[in-house]
This record gives sequence, structure tokens and C-alpha cells, in this order.
Amino acid sequence: MHNVGKTCGANRDVAVQVRRGVVQAVRMTSPTQAAISLTETVLSLPDEERVPFLRDVLAYAAGALVAIEGPERASEHVFRVADAAVGQRP
Repeated sequence: MHNVGKTCGANRDVAVQVRRGVVQAVRMTSPTQAAISLTETVLSLPDEERVPFLRDVLAYAAGALVAIEGPERASEHVFRVADAAVGQRP
């Protein structure tokens, strides 16, 4: 997993900004606000760190769903998101 807890690449300031962005996104009351905050955080990262960071966000979100709804319902949601993403390909 992308090591957001320590550093993002060699830049510790970016790591702090990423952690704050994720925490801020989680605290948002509106999914739109959370999406905007997450997008801003991702855009602040160097290009080579964006994909690993987003993979981690997906993994953490899936883990939270498991904790909240249980493995069966969480896996259903994750599969639906994956199916929707694949359906968007040209």
C-alpha cells in the first residue's frame, strides 16, 4: 500500500497535506464536498503518486464498508462500483 502514514515520496509536506485531505473528506457531510476535497488532494500529489494513493483510498473505503455493513454487503457494493467503472471504458 501507498505509505501515506509516513511520507508520500520524499516530500513530507505533501504527506501531511494528503492525510489532512483524507480526514477532511471523511468529515464532509455531502458526498459532493467529499469528492471535491479528494480531487483537490489527488491533484496536489505528484503524478507518480496519484494512482497508488487512490488505490489506498479505495482499500480504506472498502475496509470501512466491511466494518460497518459486514463482508457480504460490503463486497456487493465494491463489486457494483467496479462494474460501473468497467462499464465506463470506451
